[in-house]
Amino acid sequence: WLQALRGYPSDLLPPADNLDLAHATGRAEVIVFQAMCERWLLTDHASRALARATEMVHALEAQPGNRRQLITYALPSQAMIAFELQDADTLASAESRLGMLLREVGHEHGLVLPESCMTKAMSHAVRGEWALVPPASLQAASAFEQLGYRRRAAAALQLTGNAYREIGETELAHRYLTEAFTAFRDMGATPRMDAIRRSLHLLGRRTPRGQQRPGELTARQWQIAIHAAGGKSNREIAAILGIRYRTVTTHISNILHALRMKTRSDLSDWISATH
Repeated sequence: WLQALRGYPSDLLPPADNLDLAHATGRAEVIVFQAMCERWLLTDHASRALARATEMVHALEAQPGNRRQLITYALPSQAMIAFELQDADTLASAESRLGMLLREVGHEHGLVLPESCMTKAMSHAVRGEWALVPPASLQAASAFEQLGYRRRAAAALQLTGNAYREIGETELAHRYLTEAFTAFRDMGATPRMDAIRRSLHLLGRRTPRGQQRPGELTARQWQIAIHAAGGKSNREIAAILGIRYRTVTTHISNILHALRMKTRSDLSDWISATH
């Protein structure tokens, strides 16, 4: 689940289609479902993710006492997926529902205001109203950071940077995209970093350099590590991934160094025990 929330399209999650959303309304189940939605987005199944997220919202709304799950997980997931699909109607519905919850609970639940601001910013972006995005997204980023939701704060900064890029404010775009990139790098969210690299490339800028921290693997290294732990040889991994044998050998060496391990057996034991 952690890998999925970091942005890795992990196959380690259970099949989400088997999750009974009418009864999976507890906090743990909703968190797992959010991770699954993230995986679907990254594996080009956004329409499927949106249908299931909308189903989750309806399931939570049908039962009393589920405001927290709606505000914290379900509605933000629905809004995020709708934004990726450029689905203005669904995004407007999520924005309206969050606005209603904000009026109902005020500041009793700290996440209502930043989630409402973030959804409003995404709605402006979908409509092409880029100049209206930064005031809302920056307010969301600041509130998320104060509440300790660093991943959501980084997403808000990424949206801010993209908005400034669209309106031609190159320096501001570079500033906020770089901040978002650094935050996602600290979380190990490699796919999110890749998206920001593409945005910075459009600006003619590069991402900030930083050393790989001990224990942190890139998305490609995770792929190779899982195959190696499963007993695949370097040549088999190279054939599966369509890369050179020597490239796999180098990756294996770097993986063991990053995880401070000596043998493939150590790697296999670690992945079996922790994943």
